[in-house]
Amino acid sequence: MVVLGSGGHTAEVIELTKLLGDRYEYIYLVSPDDLNSVAKIVHEGNIMKVQRPTKYGFNIFQTVLSILRSYFQARRVIRHTNFDAIIGTGPGICIFPMYFAHKKGKKVIFIETVSRVNTFSQTGKRVHRWADQFFVQWPQQKKGYKKAKYAGRLL
Repeated sequence: MVVLGSGGHTAEVIELTKLLGDRYEYIYLVSPDDLNSVAKIVHEGNIMKVQRPTKYGFNIFQTVLSILRSYFQARRVIRHTNFDAIIGTGPGICIFPMYFAHKKGKKVIFIETVSRVNTFSQTGKRVHRWADQFFVQWPQQKKGYKKAKYAGRLL
């Protein structure tokens, strides 16, 4: 299962799928309003949808509703989808799916986005404790995460 974010997150994870090639079956997890990410998919696969937990411009009421919707949609998707591992590069949409995948005993692979050089993402801080594999794209990022492995840059 590959989590698509938007913009750079999608570019990074799509580059990773190009490197992995067609020897895997892909399932993509994307926000319902993210048509640009879906258009960039290289390898065919099922597309599952989960609401973004937060969105710029939301007031507190909208944010709470969006977080709850994302939580329950992610739980349902992970519970009813057969996959071996989940991988993402840090969009907020991957927090709940990675948590539920971890609870289900699935492999969780997280790659801190290349845009984080000297700081750590909120998603990375949360997912780090559940991740079976946690990769960073800058050597200095290893200092901030116990499990981190430097793997070079995707882009």
